[in-house]
Amino acid sequence: MTPKWPILPNGVVDWQKVYQHPETGLKTNVERVGTQGKIKGCMHVIVDALFSRDSGAGVGRSFLASINELFTGKRTTLVAKKAKINAVKQHCV
Repeated sequence: MTPKWPILPNGVVDWQKVYQHPETGLKTNVERVGTQGKIKGCMHVIVDALFSRDSGAGVGRSFLASINELFTGKRTTLVAKKAKINAVKQHCV
């Protein structure tokens, strides 16, 4: 089933609501996640949903590589990871 994105009157996705809605926005949901494993899984779901078309597959793989890299190597706090993830999401729009 295709997710129902909020649509603007001109027919395009309202990306501001997708990211910023105070109850259902991606940024809000990422902030609610309490563990590094869950946030990594959450980001995989988000990237898969945003780049589900064949034309976006390469971009999606690039974002997933960035997410995976963030969760390997040196240890940083969950707060620091959330900040980096929010910075990555800004490039999705």
